[in-house]
Amino acid sequence: MRTSLSKYLDKFVLCRGWIGDWEDFRFSKTRKLTILQPTIRKPDPDLLFKEQEIISTEHHINLFIPFDDLINYDTKFFGLREPIQFSGVVEHYKRKNGSNDFGIYATKQSTLPYEIYRLKKSVFDSRTFEDKDIQYLEEYALPKIKSLVERLEKSVKCLPTFNHTYPDLMGTLIGLGLGVGERIEQIKSIKQTRRYRRLQKSKKSFIDEVKSIKTNVPHQKVDNIRHNLGFWPDLM
Repeated sequence: MRTSLSKYLDKFVLCRGWIGDWEDFRFSKTRKLTILQPTIRKPDPDLLFKEQEIISTEHHINLFIPFDDLINYDTKFFGLREPIQFSGVVEHYKRKNGSNDFGIYATKQSTLPYEIYRLKKSVFDSRTFEDKDIQYLEEYALPKIKSLVERLEKSVKCLPTFNHTYPDLMGTLIGLGLGVGERIEQIKSIKQTRRYRRLQKSKKSFIDEVKSIKTNVPHQKVDNIRHNLGFWPDLM
């Protein structure tokens, strides 16, 4: 009996173990996984999983995952002996023989860390003066950043911090928001200059154009904008 879990009944926990076996039940659209040597930890949004307090390490637990949720699990193709990390809630259940035990009920896995870093990459890829990129930053990236901040604030108590903590994720979003806002203002200012309009008639590359355009923005601020959006000095 997993007695170490009893005092955490109905509490949110983070877990990491290895896939020992799995079986699909088509009638219930569920996959049953046997997780070997799962380490179960008490979540702390300010700490990575490996730094959090250990509740217990069990011989195994059974995990039941709806087919629709499988794509959100952090593992490699559900291969046998592959590591898997997941969140869940401690539950009490009764076995067929009438005995009682405790296990982990698999909750819907948060995709927030993935969404945040996917957006970051997308923003870093939008580093041209083309109208489509500026439109993307204004009409999609900025509203998306605001939405992710709101979701992150609401999810602080049930955040999977396997690879990134709450401060890491919030800091990334705030940095992106500031960087994108400053970049849009910078580009709009540059596009209003006569020099830029003249350069548009030439065949210079984007990088060459930016190098030759003078702005009133302090160098330190420009460097910060470049850094926030991936414009390292060697690119400029």
